[in-house]
Amino acid sequence: MLYGIDTPLALLAFALWFAAGIQSGRLAHPTAPQRYRRRVRNLLGTFVAAMAATAAYDLAALTDQSWFMTPDLLWLHLAFTAVPGAAAAAVSLPRIVAARRTDEPAAGPLLVVPPQAAALAAGANLYFLFAPHPILRPSDVAVPVALLVAWTAASIYRHSRRRIEPGAAVRGRVRATRAAVSAGMTIAFIVAWATTAAAIAPSIGQAAPEATHPVTPSSVTTEGDELYFEVRGEGPPLLMISGGGGDAGFYTYVADILADDYEVITYDRRGNSRSTRNFPDSFDISQQARDAEAVIRAAGHESAHVFGNSAGAIIALELAASHPEVLRTVVAHEPPTLHVLPDADKWLGMFASVYRTSFALGPQTANFQFSMSLKAVPFSAFGHTPEGFAERADGNHGFFIRNEMLPFVNYRPDTDAIESNGVDLIMAAGRLTLDTGDYYGRTAPILAAELGHETAVFPGHHIAYFDQPQAWSAALRGLLEDA
Repeated sequence: MLYGIDTPLALLAFALWFAAGIQSGRLAHPTAPQRYRRRVRNLLGTFVAAMAATAAYDLAALTDQSWFMTPDLLWLHLAFTAVPGAAAAAVSLPRIVAARRTDEPAAGPLLVVPPQAAALAAGANLYFLFAPHPILRPSDVAVPVALLVAWTAASIYRHSRRRIEPGAAVRGRVRATRAAVSAGMTIAFIVAWATTAAAIAPSIGQAAPEATHPVTPSSVTTEGDELYFEVRGEGPPLLMISGGGGDAGFYTYVADILADDYEVITYDRRGNSRSTRNFPDSFDISQQARDAEAVIRAAGHESAHVFGNSAGAIIALELAASHPEVLRTVVAHEPPTLHVLPDADKWLGMFASVYRTSFALGPQTANFQFSMSLKAVPFSAFGHTPEGFAERADGNHGFFIRNEMLPFVNYRPDTDAIESNGVDLIMAAGRLTLDTGDYYGRTAPILAAELGHETAVFPGHHIAYFDQPQAWSAALRGLLEDA
């Protein structure tokens, strides 16, 4: 079964429609009959290939052979591909076939505009395919549609005036006008979409809080590696375990806020950032759980509340199954425990592809491929990372993808052991993650149902502790107080 073919097919369809638009416009220029017939043949081949790529993309969308397409936006993807593609086939294709029987320039608005409009629509589809849209506002769709309509009208006008160019001066002015309109519309598209992408969720973003608690750095040596950890505040101990990337800095903002009520302990997981990587090929989730226990004890506690996000939630689940004595309350937020999903094979295939990409094209490309699957995370969230975090995290991508990723996503939590241990476990997910149905959020309700609990809902998305630290911290504090 094929997986993840939505992106290459969308890119291919865009490139082919773009080429077909250019080729159809060239048919308006007089040339030798043999050369003209070759242009028509090339256009026909490109046109048919563009229709085939579009049809394959739409079929992949309808049969869920995709990784990066948001299911709730299926109607939008089809609107920007199937509709323009069908219109171009119905309007332009007969004229291309007819042009094969004549040597006269045959281009006109009904031949040129449909493939060019299909190319612009395919570009709009790529935007909605790549850009996360946790909140889809009317303007997100209205802006590209309005620009597409305006460009189509302008294009019909300028192509319909090709026949009234009596002199070189007039032709020059007409060409300059066409170029200006095309450039203006292109710039308008770029500005409109960039503005939309930068303001996907402007009403929920929060400024980074000023640090009010001193940070006490320390380390503990366990099982051959030295683990760096930080302590803030006073009160009941709260250990926060990070996911892929393994850096304590994921929780910098919320740790400082929660330090008003808790002694917050954060750490760089084994092999990441300021912790050592002496045995990179021996990654084991049970060892990760023992590391968490070692940090709790090194901070001077026999037990602690534990919060884990993403892969950190998997470590928290392993703690609940194998080390219940060190736990008070466990909050597991959006663990990518893929085996509990009904479509597990699809997502396991995606992660296997990311793993292969890391060796074929490098860890950075693989990390981009992985990041594309985080559809509920707005671009703006990555603009709120703490100082120094990005530099440290950049050095962890390869280790995560090549050493940590596959063991994490293949982990199946032992819910029977967790229940028999009597651990106070809360499964949680962000509101935007649940609304978009992303795979890493769908696991939380499934596991909560297995354990006989309700799913706790946090504000925002997978990493909302970056851009919504106050609201996010209030949610975690409320869960811990009610436990």
